Amino acid sequence: MSAPAAHTSPEEAAAWHERAPDEIVGALATDPARGLSQAEAARRLERDGPNQLRPARQEPWWEEALESIREPLQLLLVAIGVVYFLIGEIEDAITIVVVILVVTTVEVYNELRAKRAVAALSSLGAPAATVIRDGIPAKVPASELVAGDLIVLGPGDRVPADIRLLDSAALRVDESSLTGESVPVGKNAAALLSGDTELGDRATMVHAGTLVTAGKAKGVVVATAQATELGRIAGLTEEARELPTPLQRAMRQLSGWLVWAALGISVVIPLLGVLIAGLRVEDMLLTGLTLAFATIPEELPILITIVLGIGSFKLARRGAIVKRLQAAETLGSVSVVATDKTGTLTENRMRLAELFVEGEPMAPGAALRTPTGRRLIQMAVLASDAQTTRSNGHVEFIGDPTETALLAAAEVAGLGVDDIRARYRILEEHPFDDDRKRMSVVAAGLTGPDGDRVLAVKGAPESVLAECAVSHGQAGDGDQAGRDAIQARADEMASRGLRVLAVAERTLGPDERSDRPAADAETALTFLGLVGLEDPPRPEAAAAVAS
Repeated sequence: MSAPAAHTSPEEAAAWHERAPDEIVGALATDPARGLSQAEAARRLERDGPNQLRPARQEPWWEEALESIREPLQLLLVAIGVVYFLIGEIEDAITIVVVILVVTTVEVYNELRAKRAVAALSSLGAPAATVIRDGIPAKVPASELVAGDLIVLGPGDRVPADIRLLDSAALRVDESSLTGESVPVGKNAAALLSGDTELGDRATMVHAGTLVTAGKAKGVVVATAQATELGRIAGLTEEARELPTPLQRAMRQLSGWLVWAALGISVVIPLLGVLIAGLRVEDMLLTGLTLAFATIPEELPILITIVLGIGSFKLARRGAIVKRLQAAETLGSVSVVATDKTGTLTENRMRLAELFVEGEPMAPGAALRTPTGRRLIQMAVLASDAQTTRSNGHVEFIGDPTETALLAAAEVAGLGVDDIRARYRILEEHPFDDDRKRMSVVAAGLTGPDGDRVLAVKGAPESVLAECAVSHGQAGDGDQAGRDAIQARADEMASRGLRVLAVAERTLGPDERSDRPAADAETALTFLGLVGLEDPPRPEAAAAVAS
């Protein structure tokens, strides 16, 4: 069977997320275990071309210069210069030509500089990917991927193409480059989706340019290059038509008024001089033409262009890419700002704000000094896919922001993420899914009194509480009234903008198997407490909004 080209039609591309894995594998003529052969991959690469976005057409500098001169203000200057040449005012004409050349040079330089900066953003593309060919995993340049390639993804990987997932485990992906939502979203290869599922809800797909923050997966490439969602967006931006800025519209209107005023003066004054005062026609024509030139303020376009140039220069020094001088003016015309909250007004960094343990709401510092609070954070660390890296005594956290916040809290409390994980060996993991709304791990203590196997669970409060029988530090919380009271507390915390998780545990019996299904294992839990996390606002956000 011959695989379809990477450049599929929009109808075909829209269907990948709803089709079953077996159907996808068959349609792309690939092996779900061994992937493509090297020979077949080379053939498809030759047929479909490299997995790279088509570079936008680069205008030569002289086209940029002509475009700059075609601006209404510049055309007004050109017209004035030509007329000055015709009436013999050579010095004034040369001055205007020099001004036009300087302004055009500055604008062309700014635009070329901006285009170089925009081109540098192509680093968003993945430089390499782990692909299985002939049953052997290998790193290959992302540009060599083809439709049908079998890809392996892990934390920190940049997704190199549009991929239909075949297997996934606790996979979470940052799709902010496509959807604008900076919170990582969960993916599930086994999800059943309809054909009209929106891009941000396609749990069976990962898209080029997005970033894996947690979990692992295997999938098959279904679209490369311009056929990807990222390529489609790039194509739309190329087709976008630039609209005139408010200043350009105002200047065109002003230019029209001035032209009519100049024409009126150049006609009315000579007529009055000839018909009423009886002056010579030649003298009055020259007088009318001179008055018409005086009506047009040739300094105005020069001053406006210089002011815009200074504004663009200041913006560039602050890290803003100013592609056209008029962009600086457009910013000055803004009256309403629509902004995303996460990562813009906030730091995009979750932190532990409040805990509810032993029946009381507590600040993190106080809560983590209690036995239940310390046990809660230990179980939360165990039931987490986030990782730590240490360099020169400094610790960094990699993974989902919610999970990294729990790891950071453990470090601040002096518990030590590495110490907790060194005391336990993970025997079984039940990844988070949208049905259970929780995740859990079975861990065996290696030293000290934690030799028994423990099930650590964290997830949505309503999901975890439904499986809790007892609660640490709060007698009677195992009944429905106790669960309702805790749920009310969770709702109250959420109403204050906190992201709320519940943490629970259960010690496994000596004869209980570690590999029981999640639905069987996650029962009769002991509730440890609620965790409230927040994404703090940036310190400068209030002043920026006020400004």
